[in-house]
Amino acid sequence: MINEDWWQTTFGDLDYWQWEGTPSPKRTLADVGFIEQTLALPAGARLLDIACGLGRHALEFGRRGYQVTAFDWSAPFLTQAQQQATETGVELTFVRGDMRAMEFRSEFDGAYLWENTFGMFSDAENLAVLRGVARALKPAGRFLVSNNAPRTLGAPGRTWRGDPEKDEWVSLLEYEPFDVRQHRNSLLITLWNTRTGERKQHRWSTREYTFPEMTRMLSEAGLCFTEVYGDDADWSDFRADGDPWPFTPAGFTHRSSQRVILTTRG
Repeated sequence: MINEDWWQTTFGDLDYWQWEGTPSPKRTLADVGFIEQTLALPAGARLLDIACGLGRHALEFGRRGYQVTAFDWSAPFLTQAQQQATETGVELTFVRGDMRAMEFRSEFDGAYLWENTFGMFSDAENLAVLRGVARALKPAGRFLVSNNAPRTLGAPGRTWRGDPEKDEWVSLLEYEPFDVRQHRNSLLITLWNTRTGERKQHRWSTREYTFPEMTRMLSEAGLCFTEVYGDDADWSDFRADGDPWPFTPAGFTHRSSQRVILTTRG
């Protein structure tokens, strides 16, 4: 049984995330283009980036003139995001906190929870996250949540990353058998520092919800289902210029690897 507090260690270690790397600027622009278009944000809208991580989306939205609150539990993440905002002259509001206990009230025109972060906790705690989102939004405010589609629920396996002759860190990713009783996907990541011999281990585990489960939980939280998008789509335009990411309603099929749900506060 996985430790319920695994995320505190995983999200507190910048060595891991710096080694893992951040997506390319093209990917960030594609993400932001899709989010901006789908949330239908007015100019200068107030926007909540939940679990903002290193701030790549929040920074781009700030550059575009939105009033962004970047919310995360990880102090190391927020420190690095703040440094980058200062260096680039982007004005953002940073808030450290637990997304299961957000205290915002009717403040935001839109919000998003990206990068498959939703589902880390128990069912009751995941519902608490969504209720906090509903409270944070203004009436008719919109919210986007992305997570794995069923195609990505895989079998156990092992994958090495990195070149010990060139890289400071190499890693072994061990995919655990899918837990059919808890419906959780889990992963053990072991990192070795090729220069010092230091070894670190991190976990990743998410509750994988079916589409009907997600829509029921969103409704219970006070968020009305509006649309669902998937990435089984024509990628030609994205490959050409990178904006926006090719999620479409028609792209939500059994071949999708990612699912994005749009909701509106009731």
